[in-house]
Amino acid sequence: ANVLAVGVEVSAIAVYMKYWFPSVPGIVWILVFATILIYVNATSVNTFATFEYWFSMIKISAIVGFILLGSYVLFGTDARPNMGTGNFVNDGGFLPFGWWGMWVAVFISLFSFLGTEMIAVTAGEAKEPDIAVPKALKATVFRLTTFYVLTIGIMLMIVPWKSAQVDKSPFVKVMEILNIPAASGIMNFIILTAALSAMNSQLYASTRMMFSLSQSKHAPAFLGRLSKKGVPLWALAVSTLGIFLAAAVNGLLPSSSYAFMMGISMFGAMFTWLMIFVSHLYFRKKWEKSGGRKLPVRMLGFPYFTILGAILLLGLMITTWFTDFKIMLQFGIPWLAFLSIAYFISKKRKVNHHFAEDMANSSLKEELKELR
Repeated sequence: ANVLAVGVEVSAIAVYMKYWFPSVPGIVWILVFATILIYVNATSVNTFATFEYWFSMIKISAIVGFILLGSYVLFGTDARPNMGTGNFVNDGGFLPFGWWGMWVAVFISLFSFLGTEMIAVTAGEAKEPDIAVPKALKATVFRLTTFYVLTIGIMLMIVPWKSAQVDKSPFVKVMEILNIPAASGIMNFIILTAALSAMNSQLYASTRMMFSLSQSKHAPAFLGRLSKKGVPLWALAVSTLGIFLAAAVNGLLPSSSYAFMMGISMFGAMFTWLMIFVSHLYFRKKWEKSGGRKLPVRMLGFPYFTILGAILLLGLMITTWFTDFKIMLQFGIPWLAFLSIAYFISKKRKVNHHFAEDMANSSLKEELKELR
């Protein structure tokens, strides 16, 4: 999922760069920025952390500035009659496509929240995970709900939903409507930075996950090899496959590459979240029965909210078959079947290998007894 998500983000970067260079093919920007971020991830964890710190600083500063500017325009002395809360109900009402439209829109919205599971991924490198993980989790939920809802709300009050397209960022359209000199270019740069940050994070997460799978013998051993700087370069190399897939798709489908890449990447992400719900349900039950220590993260409404979340997520995955994102299941189900078959074949070989080793050891012991 993360490998393909890297491809989605780099496809978005190609779209944003068209704002300045409309005649340059998107594949050029995919390869340029991919090279830079691969280098960042191949050097050391400190380099990755430094880049991500500044990426995050730019994003947060821009979002706060956007909220303040948008609020001033909407509620200040220069408020315009075609802007305001009326845009929430214009052009078809609050739910112009009904509850079905809202349900399908959830699928698109979920993509914006991918990566929150990185809190758990990075726990293994935290000095005090019992303190760091709950703190990071609460901060993430607060910031996402606050910034996401506020920015989307302000954006819709300024730009009617019918005016929002995929040719450029909605943030840039807001700046263009407000006629702020050079602001649209600055905002496009900030959105580009956000996409680079997301790509950087997904590349880091997929690399570490592959390394972890290799260490637990669920992936080839070469993925667990470290460089002199402690970076799993082979795992990083495999993680870049999504970038090359994005480059190929962009070359074949330049106008719809982003939507295509998002569709095929979402299956892995949503299936992973579904498995997190299922794993969490059984883990907490067994943990409590075994008398384990108190977990640092408290789960309200367990197990009911966990079961509800799994049902809703599964329902959303099935729903995509009846939408323009059918590609998610068309790609995801065969891919899941392939991985499952590969896993059982690998498991069977391991069992046979251990059985052969046990038989050889037994024969050796019998021979030693006879010699004695």
